[in-house]
Amino acid sequence: MYFPGDLTGEFVDKLTAVVKSLGFERLDVNIFNRHKHFYSKGNLGLYFPIQKKQTTFPDLLYSTDCDHNDSRVTLLASGRWRAFSRDTPSYIEGKWLYHKPYLTLVYADTRGEFQQVYEAQQHQVMTLQGPKKATTYQVLGHKSYPLALFNCNLQIIFAE
Repeated sequence: MYFPGDLTGEFVDKLTAVVKSLGFERLDVNIFNRHKHFYSKGNLGLYFPIQKKQTTFPDLLYSTDCDHNDSRVTLLASGRWRAFSRDTPSYIEGKWLYHKPYLTLVYADTRGEFQQVYEAQQHQVMTLQGPKKATTYQVLGHKSYPLALFNCNLQIIFAE
């Protein structure tokens, strides 16, 4: 938004470069004159619209701090999860929900429905390639479920 006499092509090009460097796709230029409000000479207004916020969430987690062999948990876009481990020939699955910073896994079988809630903790872990960022989803409930996976924390290590 600008005062009509202040804008030149060179200025728009420079401003476009700045806006793109901030991660926006384009710069829309408009004369602002709504409701008898004008920018005065030498003034400029920039408005950055908030995009629909999308939570970045890993789709692959590994169990950790377990009393059994570790599992690999895949979170599907459909809201379902699948867990694989060396202990079982097939996978188990259920539903998942995420409300930052809480991840909930739900599982149902002949014994009924179980759910475990985890809280995300960002930290660093030491790997063979040095320190790496990680997120561990720590169990908030008890650790005495008949489903062994629900008694473990879940973790993702970012390789970057």
